[in-house]
Amino acid sequence: MNNFPEKSFSQSLNNRSKDYSESRFLIFYSTIAACLGELAACLVRFPTELVKQRTQAGQHRSSWEALCHILRGQSSGFCRSYASIVIRDISFSAFQFPLWEVLKQKMRNIYDSNNETVLSDAASKSKSWLSNTYAQSTISGSIAGGVSAALTTPLDVVKTRIMLNETKHGWVQCICQIIKKEGVHALFKGVTFRVAWISLGGALFLGTYDGVRYLIHNLSN
Repeated sequence: MNNFPEKSFSQSLNNRSKDYSESRFLIFYSTIAACLGELAACLVRFPTELVKQRTQAGQHRSSWEALCHILRGQSSGFCRSYASIVIRDISFSAFQFPLWEVLKQKMRNIYDSNNETVLSDAASKSKSWLSNTYAQSTISGSIAGGVSAALTTPLDVVKTRIMLNETKHGWVQCICQIIKKEGVHALFKGVTFRVAWISLGGALFLGTYDGVRYLIHNLSN
């Protein structure tokens, strides 16, 4: 059971030979795997994120003081902060990974259809396709990361304010409060930098991940 997220994610990545008409299954498995993976990752990411942000905001003199403050149960909004980061990260992954898979699938179909008449045998076709795996994953990763970053920026804004104790409300009430006092545009503060940064990160991480994965697979065969 502990390996379920990893196995699910691997299954979604191995659906490369399937027709694009089956992408609804690809989206489903990728979404479930991404959400479960993020849920597990948040257990590690959340405490460090909370300590870092409250220390940087000047609420504590050091990270150690912030950590002790939280461990003693003197930090308000702990559960609300955890919920906010889980909601943000799960939503982000639920958008990013399925979109990444679908974009790669679509790009492969376009690439294969354009080269069907040029490539004479299966071996040369496989070699030519593998040589473009990194480019396909990089472009798809950048687009998926940017779109996901833009869509989840409001959740990121809410997460930051809750973690810094700027509001005593839950995340739904926090969104309503921001809209009422500052307008809808306030939910998208920092969206340009967030989209640019995550687009670059998505291109590098997902492109390298897929490129190395197929390189190892090719060498092992």
